[in-house]
Amino acid sequence: SFQTFYLFWQPWVWSAGGRFYSPDHTRFLLNSPASLEGLQFYLDLRYRHRVAPTPEEAQDRGAFTMFLNGQTAMIVDGRWRVPTLKARAKFDFDVVPFPRGKAGSIVDIDGSGWVMAAGTKNPEAAWKLLSFLAGPEASRIFTKTGLIIPARGVDVKNVDKSIQSLKDFFVPPPPKNQQYFLTVNRTARPTETFERWNEALQLINKALEPVWQGRADLKAALDGVAPQVEKILAEVQAERKRR
Repeated sequence: SFQTFYLFWQPWVWSAGGRFYSPDHTRFLLNSPASLEGLQFYLDLRYRHRVAPTPEEAQDRGAFTMFLNGQTAMIVDGRWRVPTLKARAKFDFDVVPFPRGKAGSIVDIDGSGWVMAAGTKNPEAAWKLLSFLAGPEASRIFTKTGLIIPARGVDVKNVDKSIQSLKDFFVPPPPKNQQYFLTVNRTARPTETFERWNEALQLINKALEPVWQGRADLKAALDGVAPQVEKILAEVQAERKRR
């Protein structure tokens, strides 16, 4: 399958040794050689090797829909797809590690966060709810849906022990190799965000849209958007210094 949402193409960047920005958020690096290598490999799956559907072949059908309908053989996706696959897939399915690049096999991992507003009029009630949502009972409820892996009780150095300790949480197979959802924590990383992340991402998405459609050059598109993104990064740095 071929997906243009950043969560699904940034692992190709990371695994090739690239990244969105420098660690201090001062430089745009999506147009660096390593990042370009990862993105070009991903593009080549569609336009060079012809193993991923083109826009014309996809015909606005979502990548997951095509996989579920048996129109593609593989998909890069998250644990949250397991319940739907178990309920609707008319074929056997399993999970395997993300393809390994020069920097390894690196995928995105993020948590579900709960926030208590600083100006809430009911701090005691808000704290009570927050405490429940962050506690073991809520984790058990969420995990039994099969959508997530709990943050509690996971020891990435001893997966067998973790699976045993999570027996009340872990949904039975398929997928057969679902222990991968635990071991992936060893190399996975969260999305690189900062104060104006969404604004920068919108610019990047706009620049990449014609690239995904095969109508623009990858490097030229990212070189073109780099000054706009770096302007945002510079403004963020200036704002941080004023705090």
